[in-house]
Amino acid sequence: MSRSSSPAAHWDHLEAWLSAMTDTVLPKDARDLQPLGREQLDAELDSLMAHDPTRSYNHKEWTKIIGSLAHNLVAQARKNEKSNLDLEQEAAALKLQAEEARRNQTKTQSQLDQLRLEAEEQRKEEDETDPEQKKEVERLQNALENLRRVTDQREQSERTAREELDEKLQQAESLLTRAETALKDRDAKARACEKHLNMARAEIHELIQHRDHLQYEIDTVHNELKHLDKLARNIPTFTPNPAGGHDVHAYLQDIDFHLHTVPNVTMRDRVYLLRITSSRDVRSFLDRQPETVKSDYLQLRQAFIREFSDPESEQGLIAAMDLKQARLEIPQAYYSRIRRAYFGARNKPGMEEDFNFKTLFLRNLHPTVSHHLGVLACPRSMTTQQLRDLAHKAFTKQKIASE
Repeated sequence: MSRSSSPAAHWDHLEAWLSAMTDTVLPKDARDLQPLGREQLDAELDSLMAHDPTRSYNHKEWTKIIGSLAHNLVAQARKNEKSNLDLEQEAAALKLQAEEARRNQTKTQSQLDQLRLEAEEQRKEEDETDPEQKKEVERLQNALENLRRVTDQREQSERTAREELDEKLQQAESLLTRAETALKDRDAKARACEKHLNMARAEIHELIQHRDHLQYEIDTVHNELKHLDKLARNIPTFTPNPAGGHDVHAYLQDIDFHLHTVPNVTMRDRVYLLRITSSRDVRSFLDRQPETVKSDYLQLRQAFIREFSDPESEQGLIAAMDLKQARLEIPQAYYSRIRRAYFGARNKPGMEEDFNFKTLFLRNLHPTVSHHLGVLACPRSMTTQQLRDLAHKAFTKQKIASE
């Protein structure tokens, strides 16, 4: 199994990375877990694993749980690493002892062989010498056998210790492999949570921008409404009189004039100003209109004219034909009367240049004024103002002549 050349540096780097990622949300980091023992770490891990995985956690809670698990696993991995190092050192020491024992055994075996040869030689000599030497040879042979038994027992003990040590090393490596796998899984989940958290932050940022944009639009609409309310104070409330005498055209022209002072005016702004400058009865009339008409200022404008125009204005030509200038009436007063009779509530640019209106104005002048007017007055070639100026001069001549 591959390991870092410097395990302590490896774990320090991993703990520094985990601390940097979870420092802002975890109440404690690896430094608080390092002094804990194996049982305490297992208790910490059990408390973390007690969280319900089916429960919906927010990103901060997920980060706390996963970060704590990662720190706990790193602390356990540290202890496993230290335990493995201790086991490896112990195994190395046992291997050295075994090698030393083998060397001793070899040396002893050599000595035994030498002793055996010497003993055989001595036995041969003993056979030829005294019984005392024979006893010494037997004693040495017994000592040799005892030494062999001790050596065999020691070798068996060393083999057993080596096997136990190898088994412990395999268990430690298996535990470390599981810990590394679990840590990688937690790391992958942490990265997934981090990605999800970044996406959530991006969505929150977009929502904040959208909120700011909406707030800007609301402020803009609010300012526009304030401006419209301010304009409404300069527009008299439109209260039509069923008996006539109201001027819906003048009211609508007043609305259009003030709306020209509002930049980027919308259809909704026009309808709003129309509504807040109307009487209750007029607003009731607006509420009765179809939805397509309510939201369209141009259609509402036409509905206003049809509903509130002076019915007598449709008979303007007939009324104007019967209107004559009095003998002592000045042309300005006569012109005002015939203009109101002919056009009614209408008030459009250039409407007074209508040929029929100019013709009717000249024809209904008092005969004494027409007498001094002469043939110069021509409704086709002259403007209304020119005709009015001629009528004023003719009236002055008639007045001087009568005096």
